[in-house]
Amino acid sequence: MAMDIEKAIDFLLQQQAKFWAALEADRADQIQFRQKTSEEFAEIRDILRQVVTVQGTLVQTGLKHEESLRRSDERWDRLVDAQRRADERMDALIAIVNGLVRREQQQGPNG
Repeated sequence: MAMDIEKAIDFLLQQQAKFWAALEADRADQIQFRQKTSEEFAEIRDILRQVVTVQGTLVQTGLKHEESLRRSDERWDRLVDAQRRADERMDALIAIVNGLVRREQQQGPNG
């Protein structure tokens, strides 16, 4: 009977040793996992910061482009207005010249 108790105690001690070894291995794995996760989150944070920076740059570039287009549209509108005024003056000049030519034709070459 004493032998059976010794075997049982020895068995229990071996099982307890295996349990503690497994527990320590799990703790080591947990620590390693936490460190790796922490590093990966730091990398993700850095990537997100870069994305936000690039996005901000794109927004600023888009705003500048829109402003440039607006100014271009304003310049185009001014150019169209200037051309319209030039056309009106040209039409007026043509009308004057036509009137003079018609009058000359009606009066004849001797005047």
